[in-house]
Amino acid sequence: MHRPNGGPKSQITDTQFIHEWAEKLAEDGWDVIDASRGRPTYPTDAVGLDALVRYAEETRARGTIPYGTNALGELSYRTQVAESFEAYYGM
Repeated sequence: MHRPNGGPKSQITDTQFIHEWAEKLAEDGWDVIDASRGRPTYPTDAVGLDALVRYAEETRARGTIPYGTNALGELSYRTQVAESFEAYYGM
């Protein structure tokens, strides 16, 4: 697999790879909604879950591509972040 710039995917994390392609698609005119990377999250109660389902259904009906990644599930990404914070903040 290659990145939008033609470089190999092996140089970056899965999360970065997905974000690069989402940004490229948005630049190419695709209607993309970014639901990740520091964006607001929904509470896990019933009201929040219902709102998330309605959001996904409405965006799909408009032909929009919602996307997001779960950085908590990507150990290599979490490790890189922890090491960066340790180097920067000294903790």
